[in-house]
Amino acid sequence: MKSLRSFHSLSSRDAELKDVLRNVEILFFKELYAQAGRELKRADTIASNYELFAGQIEVLNWKRRIQQHLAPHNLDALTAISKEEQNAVIHLQNNLDYMQLIVAISSAVQNESREPVNHEHLLDSDQNALSLDARVMHYNAVYFRSVQSQDTHESEQTLYQLLDYLESKPERLAEDPGYYVSSINNFLSYMVFSGKTSEAFELLTRAKRVYDRVTFASEKRSLLKQMLRTYNIELELYRESGDFKTHRKFIDKLEDFVLQNERKMPPEYLLSFFYQFAYIKFQLKDFKDSLVWVNRIINAKWQQPRVDILMHTRFLNLMIHTELNNMFVLRYYVDNMRRFLKKQSLLNVHEQHLIKLFSALGKAPLLERKDIYNHYLEFFPPVQAASGPRSEDWAAYIDWIRAKAEAPKTNRQ
Repeated sequence: MKSLRSFHSLSSRDAELKDVLRNVEILFFKELYAQAGRELKRADTIASNYELFAGQIEVLNWKRRIQQHLAPHNLDALTAISKEEQNAVIHLQNNLDYMQLIVAISSAVQNESREPVNHEHLLDSDQNALSLDARVMHYNAVYFRSVQSQDTHESEQTLYQLLDYLESKPERLAEDPGYYVSSINNFLSYMVFSGKTSEAFELLTRAKRVYDRVTFASEKRSLLKQMLRTYNIELELYRESGDFKTHRKFIDKLEDFVLQNERKMPPEYLLSFFYQFAYIKFQLKDFKDSLVWVNRIINAKWQQPRVDILMHTRFLNLMIHTELNNMFVLRYYVDNMRRFLKKQSLLNVHEQHLIKLFSALGKAPLLERKDIYNHYLEFFPPVQAASGPRSEDWAAYIDWIRAKAEAPKTNRQ
């Protein structure tokens, strides 16, 4: 723990403040009051600039103790310190009031209650919030309240106000970008849920302009998760639009980012991104690269993985080998897929038809495959009626089979 404290001593302003206050304590008990005072000024600057009110109260406590040793009869100085301390307590209480308010409103939304909650008067104006933390909580509380009252206009306006406010604080944004990233993600999720795809893309463009100006410490895993959530939402939007070629540069850049941070990423995020890349590469007809991502999923040992992703990955694997005309390998993977579905109790009617399709393709001569696609196409229902938790994947299967059925017969069918 001593080594970790030393290593992470500059990981945040709060950690830096604690280290400086430790210096003050050591110097104070050695009766080196002048040196302790210099360290205390540094601590005061950190606490004031970054609104660390609990730390500020501790700074003022040491300031009083040093004052009492150097000039105990200077009552005006001691009174001034007490006023500063009272102001810090007021700001700290303001943060706590907003925290209690946002918890109460969140609970009311969850329980579908419309009863008034404590401290609701704080929402009358954003000027009631005395710090950045409180202002962020103010906007979030207003947003939750507007969701509760189904006021979509206020919901959107409040989230835009939050982003504008955070962008007006570049020094705090650079220090802790987590507020901004989480706010963007919440807004993106809201826009996607509301079906406002174009607005979601505008938000992504806005976010990237901020991201480019901020250095993200990737060792902060909570921040990394939030960034990955942004990227995942963006990939989902591209999947829905089907326009992968236009965004090829972003996709390639994201691949590099994921590989660079692979060891720091939670397994569930990693599995999701691997599958996204495999799917996108397949849609771009880059079958060999798609197979690389598929193999990474199939050959890895995942702890508590999403079974639906593993299933769709294996179906994607069969489609890739069909496209590459690897029919001997295809026959092996069809048997492997059948065993996987039985083991996971996923061998339902539509999965059975897909298995039979690939089994027939693996045994048929080239010129008979078009007829096989046509034969099995009639077994698949409209996408709305398809089984499985990821209907877009079933849409992709049906579109692929239909394209194969409608394509002219060739020796590469």
